Amino acid sequence: MIAYLDGKNSLKWILGVIRSSGVRGQLLLKVFEEVANYGERRRWEEALEACKKRNYI
Repeated sequence: MIAYLDGKNSLKWILGVIRSSGVRGQLLLKVFEEVANYGERRRWEEALEACKKRNYI
């Protein structure tokens, strides 16, 4: 997640990492909450919205 928020990797990359990790629901939301103030807020929001669309959260 940090690499994505730093702009080092793409949205497609972080979604693949999340998908393959199997982390879902409240646990994934907790991860998002932990990094909410790190890196670019726009990228954080983009990843969060993409996870919601895919029903990961």
